[in-house]
Amino acid sequence: MSGALPALQGELPVFHGSTWEEHVSAWAQVEEEVQDRLWMLAAVAASLTTVYGEQSIGAFASEVGVSARRVYDCAATYTARQSRTRSQILSFKHHTLAARAEDPEKAIEEAETEGLST
Repeated sequence: MSGALPALQGELPVFHGSTWEEHVSAWAQVEEEVQDRLWMLAAVAASLTTVYGEQSIGAFASEVGVSARRVYDCAATYTARQSRTRSQILSFKHHTLAARAEDPEKAIEEAETEGLST
């Protein structure tokens, strides 16, 4: 494959795929990596709230340059899925929205069954 993944050239990545399949494959691989990284951020946020408490979210968010809501949502998403496996067909955003539901597990099941978008 000539264009397996985008490569950094200067400040922007460049992709040199030559076939439809290469574009589809690269997109899927990068999307999977993005989702994995979001779960990693969520793990950091959940640890933060465990070690320093939820009152630390504002100061932490300011220091890392994101909104307090984003840090809170990441922590809540991670905590809601901590004792369960995450859905392999739903995005991190699906899990974040489900974590806000009265019954997060039911919300995930419904999103999977119905093929719901966020």
